[in-house]
Amino acid sequence: MRDRDEQDCRGQQRCVQRQLFLPRVCLSLVHAAAGNLACTTEITRQAIEAIEQSGDRTLVFHCYAFRSYAEVCAGQFDAAENMAKCKAVAQEFGRRLWHADVVASYIAEVVIGKG
Repeated sequence: MRDRDEQDCRGQQRCVQRQLFLPRVCLSLVHAAAGNLACTTEITRQAIEAIEQSGDRTLVFHCYAFRSYAEVCAGQFDAAENMAKCKAVAQEFGRRLWHADVVASYIAEVVIGKG
């Protein structure tokens, strides 16, 4: 019974942590869509540091995805590092993630932008 209580507690902690981090992740998307690479980079850097400690790899995936999107919007077609990190996190799951198709479109846009 104690193991189950500990699991429930850990699950509740993850839920609370997700509620704390999700606004940051969403804010990074807003800045990315607005073309504000500096803000997106800083917000996602802070979020990734905090989220890595929580173990929520799904939100880490989205942070890298949104940062990649900001780089594409800013015309930085040589900045594939964040896309590679995003793909690496996605591969950890062994299944398709929500937003994976959109990230693939960022990659295609970088390839087209490079010529």
